[in-house]
Amino acid sequence: MRDCYYFGVNCTLDWRRMVHMMKIVVKDGQLRIAIRDKERDNVFNMFYLRMHLRRIAYQHATCTAIDAMIADVLKLCNDVVFPDITLAESINHLDHYLSLSDHILDTISFMPHCNRNPEHLQQAKDLINRIRTRRLYTLVAETPPSNCNFKGTDEILRDIVGDNDNELMQSMVVSMVRLNFGKWGPSGDPLEAMLFYNKDGVVSSEKQYDECSMFVPRSWSQKQVRLYCKSEDEQVIERAKRKCNEWISRNDSSS
Repeated sequence: MRDCYYFGVNCTLDWRRMVHMMKIVVKDGQLRIAIRDKERDNVFNMFYLRMHLRRIAYQHATCTAIDAMIADVLKLCNDVVFPDITLAESINHLDHYLSLSDHILDTISFMPHCNRNPEHLQQAKDLINRIRTRRLYTLVAETPPSNCNFKGTDEILRDIVGDNDNELMQSMVVSMVRLNFGKWGPSGDPLEAMLFYNKDGVVSSEKQYDECSMFVPRSWSQKQVRLYCKSEDEQVIERAKRKCNEWISRNDSSS
């Protein structure tokens, strides 16, 4: 609800009623939460709202572009943040790890000249400046939503660029976007994992959609591949667009 408020998204979830309709039951020797069966729509709305926020906000194309840029900044600064260990090794050193915070980009931006890897440090500072001035990686193409089993990002990149264009290979970012309702049930249906009780107090895990609604999603998950170009050179961006669209067309024709 906090995120809905700050995103300006209308929240129709009646969480107070849902909590009021919950009770603790024993199922297979374990304590579980059961919800009144007439609240199925409200429960489904909760999972749908979760997926909706991921689609329009958390995994928005702009957010994934910034994620990729921050990841590149951290890779460039792997050996300049700490004098004795790398950034990747800090997870095994509690004192160093606890010193990392949301201010890591500010720390890198104001870091003085580093003798260990000055070129990487300057590249990282330039990337941070691009983020703050909204000169983000360019989204050149994205696949339609589907349930295809895509290859790994490295294989996709090789399929798009080939082996002869190293400049474009270094300029491309492949981002895999997965959306679902939480994958609580075996099929991806979150209500499969929920317990409901009727007005007589009988607990059941059966969904019985036909008793409450015919509006059931055709698919509980979807995947997309987003393709970004790091370069700000218009010619490189156009070449990336052409290559990516050709790859998408080949995949559409072969599927």
